[in-house]
Amino acid sequence: MLIILTGVPGTGKTSLSLIFKKMKYKVISINEFVKKKRLFKKENGEYIVDIKNLDKKLTYEVKKLAKKNNNILIEGHLACELKKINSLHPDLCIVLRRKPLLLKKILEKRKYKERKVKDNLECELIDYCGTKARENLNCPIYELDIDNKAALDKLIKLIKESRKDKIENLKDVYVDWIKYYSRHKDEFEKFINWLVK
Repeated sequence: MLIILTGVPGTGKTSLSLIFKKMKYKVISINEFVKKKRLFKKENGEYIVDIKNLDKKLTYEVKKLAKKNNNILIEGHLACELKKINSLHPDLCIVLRRKPLLLKKILEKRKYKERKVKDNLECELIDYCGTKARENLNCPIYELDIDNKAALDKLIKLIKESRKDKIENLKDVYVDWIKYYSRHKDEFEKFINWLVK
């Protein structure tokens, strides 16, 4: 199977990719690939990735790897931006999600600057990665609240069993933080006040 794993920083992509490695998946980290192939430039202290070039070179690399490996996982927050990868017929895109207030703590622990924390939280709140994956990828999209252990265990079980027929049923599962926070208004108000200050 060819699986794409995406989500904003701090949602658990690297941790989940370790589980895939144990299941004998060849894991391609987009961050490592970008560094190795020098597909970025630095502007104002930020790394800017040439998405079109990344898409082209990564698709070529995966096509070569697919000749030797039946199971490949492409992991990275930029994975939702890929389009050419559709030529290889991915089986599933998993979009990892995490409650914004939990995500905030993780990103602050990583010492992200406040602006970068806010940018990533806004992306999580509006489901940037899920929306872009739906725009760009021609495969089932499965959003997973990484802190929902039962859902995570179910997904891993289906992948271990290589149940493509069951994976199709996972299509368009959607995590809605606005709906969640409408039931937790105090928590949401605290979050929004911090976000806009």
